[in-house]
This record gives sequence, C-alpha cells and structure tokens, in this order.
Amino acid sequence: MVRICGFELFNEEKNVTEAEWRDYFLSARLPDNTAYKTLGREVKNLCIDTELQDVESRLSRLMADFYEIVDRLNIEDIVQAEPK
Repeated sequence: MVRICGFELFNEEKNVTEAEWRDYFLSARLPDNTAYKTLGREVKNLCIDTELQDVESRLSRLMADFYEIVDRLNIEDIVQAEPK
C-alpha cells in the first residue's frame, strides 16, 4: 500500500482518502488500448525473410524482429507467454 501511495497516488498513506482508493482500484476496469494499437501498427510491417533456407531460421529472425519492436516500445509486459 505504501508503494501504491508513493508511486501511483503521489501521496502519503495517511493522507489518502477512501474516495481516492476507490477511484484508483476502479480505474483498473478501464482498459488502456494505446499500447496494443501502437504494437499493432508496428508489427504490420513484419514479414518473413524468404531468402533464408530453413524454416527455423526464418521463424527465429521473425521472432527477433518482433521482440526488437517490443523492446523499442518498452512494452515487455504485454508479451507474457511464449507463442505456440
């Protein structure tokens, strides 16, 4: 709770009102899709390099390019699981 007060609400724990707590936790219900939209625009330009001979190299290059975009946009928390 102390971290939430300090880093999210920018207030000391003893000075946070019940209304501020309620608003903070209820704001989690509102999705923020801006990161997904930005990622979607960036990955539209990805393509498989067909000049590489084997499929494993093609896929590895594609995944490396994808993770490079994710790192550049600083949205690593979106990619939580390994792709199937």
